[in-house]
Amino acid sequence: MTRRLEPGRFAGGVRALACFTSLLLLASTAPALECTPWTVTAAEEVDTTFADSFLWQVVSPEGKVNHLFGTIHLDAAQVAQPSPLLVALLRDSRALWLEVALDASALNALPALMTLPPGETLDSLIGEELFAHATRLLGAYGSDPAAATRLEPWAVYTTLNLPPDMRGMPLDMELARLARKHAKPVHGLETFAEQTAIFSTLSRPDQVDLLEHTLCHYARLQAETREVVTHYRAGDLKALLAVSTHQAGEAETRLNQRLVAERNRIMAQRLLGPLRQGGQLVALGALHLPGTDGVLALLAREGFVLRPVPDR
Repeated sequence: MTRRLEPGRFAGGVRALACFTSLLLLASTAPALECTPWTVTAAEEVDTTFADSFLWQVVSPEGKVNHLFGTIHLDAAQVAQPSPLLVALLRDSRALWLEVALDASALNALPALMTLPPGETLDSLIGEELFAHATRLLGAYGSDPAAATRLEPWAVYTTLNLPPDMRGMPLDMELARLARKHAKPVHGLETFAEQTAIFSTLSRPDQVDLLEHTLCHYARLQAETREVVTHYRAGDLKALLAVSTHQAGEAETRLNQRLVAERNRIMAQRLLGPLRQGGQLVALGALHLPGTDGVLALLAREGFVLRPVPDR
């Protein structure tokens, strides 16, 4: 379930938008609902290529030194980041690169993107029983239950895929704040429109399927997210991968292909120019780093030399 490090939460404001950028959570079936039993397809073998560290030195073919960090789109304080070393690297860098750089225009565009077209309602798409369960869960995120009927299924899905008690500054936003404090430019590898399109252009059946699965297995999904956070705090990317790489259905498989594999190729290609200049600090969702099709492997194929950096 690689999504649990990627999707964000739309409970409101900059915090909601920051969590959205990026992707990716996890329980027992709600007894009052008629739900499909929890089933997952385990990955035959976890690809641990470049899974030795969350922090890497990236040296261009021209000898220019950069650093790439595997982040997580959750409360910085609860994931025990950024570390002193990461702060020092940021302070000494020429620029910070994130998956997307958020601004006021992106924030202002969010409500319209989250809203269903006229004539459509969430309760009509997922049924009254699941809708009632969704409004109960959304209350913990500060969402107005009366407004839930107008929300896109993907907006509710991404909201419920994050722990409701992680209310602090997401790590991505904290890094951006520190960069600006030290007068460092903050750039995005993707536009906000590209980010939102990952979810908003999903087929309606896939959106509904993903939301139904989350509503039916909310507690289990949340428990797995806690496990992800534990591995992240421990600096154990291999253990995190083992938890994160099973699939729960065809809709999730299609979403993960778009969230991870396709975006790996885009972000690696867009990093080539900045990394050849040197002095860049790049922070991407941790699941974009490892694997033979991960960003690090793609950079290695372009002649970059990669070295893990101990950060514990």
